[in-house]
Amino acid sequence: MPIDPERFERIAKALADPRRFQILEKIANCREVGCQRLCEQFPVAQPTM
Repeated sequence: MPIDPERFERIAKALADPRRFQILEKIANCREVGCQRLCEQFPVAQPTM
């Protein structure tokens, strides 16, 4: 499914942040991972996650 340019720009900006990219990698490499576990591994608040 094609992504419109505005949405692509928002995604690209989000993934430009190294911590967000690390979180995405962790999610991609796990079959299942809960928000609480991600919050334990990365220094961000649960609402931010």
